[in-house]
Amino acid sequence: MGAPEIVFPNLGVEISRLPREAFSIGTLSIYWYSIFVTLGVAIGLLVAVKEAKRVGHNVESYYNFLFYAIIASLIGLRLFYVAFNWESYRGNLMRIFAIREGGLAIIRRDYCFLYNSDCLYPYKKFGFLVIY
Repeated sequence: MGAPEIVFPNLGVEISRLPREAFSIGTLSIYWYSIFVTLGVAIGLLVAVKEAKRVGHNVESYYNFLFYAIIASLIGLRLFYVAFNWESYRGNLMRIFAIREGGLAIIRRDYCFLYNSDCLYPYKKFGFLVIY
């Protein structure tokens, strides 16, 4: 048996083989990476809200920002994926909307999110570049 795929040395946790699918509800499969991304966004939001309260920012703005940033990021991710796989979609443009078939270019989500943070709220004077 080889080295474990995931190791948390300070917690004493080692996961040798993590299946791609965490569970399914009917025909909807939930994958581990989507759970981890969702947890990361939720924890990030909690930290941001706590910091917003500490420095006196309007917390509602953070919730609004996250809502619009997620929508804009999903649209951007899909457009990115379709643009680089155009041959698959050229004959049937309705397949562009079939996200259940895969293809959100998830590797680019961070770039879309950071870009959206500065494009969606320039008038609010906060975004990734202003915060950091």
